[in-house]
Amino acid sequence: MTLANTYQRFYIILLCLLLAMGCLAYYLTIRYVLIHQVDNDLKIERQELLDFVQLHDSLPAPSHVRDQELNWAPVQAPIVEEKTDTEQAHGAGRGYGRHPEHEDHDARIFENATGRREHGRGEEVIRRLRFSVRVKGQWYNISISKSLEETEDLLWLILWVTVGSLGILILGLYLGNRFLLRRIWQPFYHTLAYLKKFSLADPPSDNLQASRIEEFALLNRSVQDMTAKMQSDYLALQQFTDHAAHEMQTPLAVIKSKLDLMMQHPGLDQVTLEQMNQLLVAVGRLSRLNQSLLLLARIENRQFLEKESLDLSVLIEEKIDLFQEWIAQFDLSVSLVLEEVRVDMHPYLAESLINNLLSNAVRHNVKGGEIRIVLTPGSLRVSNSGQEAPLDNDRLFQRFQKQFPSEGVGLGLTIAKEIVELSGMHIRYLYSEGIHTFMVLFH
Repeated sequence: MTLANTYQRFYIILLCLLLAMGCLAYYLTIRYVLIHQVDNDLKIERQELLDFVQLHDSLPAPSHVRDQELNWAPVQAPIVEEKTDTEQAHGAGRGYGRHPEHEDHDARIFENATGRREHGRGEEVIRRLRFSVRVKGQWYNISISKSLEETEDLLWLILWVTVGSLGILILGLYLGNRFLLRRIWQPFYHTLAYLKKFSLADPPSDNLQASRIEEFALLNRSVQDMTAKMQSDYLALQQFTDHAAHEMQTPLAVIKSKLDLMMQHPGLDQVTLEQMNQLLVAVGRLSRLNQSLLLLARIENRQFLEKESLDLSVLIEEKIDLFQEWIAQFDLSVSLVLEEVRVDMHPYLAESLINNLLSNAVRHNVKGGEIRIVLTPGSLRVSNSGQEAPLDNDRLFQRFQKQFPSEGVGLGLTIAKEIVELSGMHIRYLYSEGIHTFMVLFH
């Protein structure tokens, strides 16, 4: 998930939670205000009734006018404290005594959107005020109620309008943020694409998109400084590697030639000859190690990007001829199944790949063993008999990892893997019944 999507998801969730809490608080506040207004209306009606009683010394007739209802009933003792509460009433004023001559007020009156009135029974939410008044020595409980239907309808209308407005606001903010973030982060993605295409072997380029955002401008300057420094260090390392390898080859060749001459001296005893032979072997290994490390450095520095169309079957046959003396030394049998297969590779890398696979098959074989080479349009398989145990795949292609004793320097398979990957191929290791197989897949 991208940073922009993570931010948007967190932002929208937080915004929805805050707006939901705001809607709830807004609903409760508006409801309180509307009910408080209804209570004030009821108190006004109570005061008017008290004024009427004081003026006429009698109670007005029970009444039901639209959403307001007045009822009273004689009682033995007055209400200690007047009450205002919300109730569910069935019909108009249900749940409180009435004067007999006003029983017809049991019929609830509705007024629909067309203004036509209908009579019926049903439940409605009312706000009722109860209090007591004394008339001519008789206590009466008075009930004044107002319907909250219109209040509830208005409240729900306000709530839905608010929710709809907030929904449009959230959608607008989401789309706006999505578009804005995409515009804002465009220089970052351009810088990321530049880094993906960056190569140490390519000349330095100033192809970063300018940005008015200070953080992205700072990032671009840092990337340019970093890539320039990397290319400078790479060139210095490349020159050092080339020079060091060439300079080391000269003294190694001198040492080897001097050892050869010294070993031909007639006055040397057997012990001295063996020691000098060991020195000669060590110098040979050091020379091969130097050449292998130099080759690895050049491959990793991508100095072999030029490719040619090569016939691998011809190259394998040539290498087999060069290995005949070594193969005969171990008394190995070689079986070849070669089809004409052409691949696009650097010629030197192709020779190094075949050379390392064949030398690995010979070096890690057993006396009187076998080597099988199968070349098809899709793959190259080099199999050899050897130790009765599979190799460790985790360490197989690592540098200087020799899982069985040998005269190698531990870089052959590492070089083979680097060559295969640089050429856009894949290499796999298989083991079955004492046969070790390295398979190069061309696609």
